Amino acid sequence: MQQQKHKHFDLEDDGALYVYDHKHGTSPVNNKRYLVTPRVMFTIFIPGAREPMIPLLYFPAAQNNWQGMIGLEASHTVCTLLTVLIFVLAGYYGLAFALTSKLEKYMHVVSGAIIFTCGAGVLWMGW
Repeated sequence: MQQQKHKHFDLEDDGALYVYDHKHGTSPVNNKRYLVTPRVMFTIFIPGAREPMIPLLYFPAAQNNWQGMIGLEASHTVCTLLTVLIFVLAGYYGLAFALTSKLEKYMHVVSGAIIFTCGAGVLWMGW
């Protein structure tokens, strides 16, 4: 089985956080590290899944800083819920102006096409 690249985070002594791609069995290249800015953190955490949260929880837990870990998890949970709520409301009210009653009889076909497109994207396009 071929190993795929994945990301790792490095925290330097001066507090700078870097991200880099890595494959197990190979050593990372230092000049291919990128500084993680607040904009990048927003891009990773707000629309993304919860997997990037796991490495950040290890740091406060390793220091027995339960308040930091709970605060980190609580802020991420609130931001995730607000993001989902905003997208759902935007989708609901954004489609409310369109007359969709004529399309209701085709909803099974539309749903199937969306599921097929997502599956094909994951399988063949690496989404």
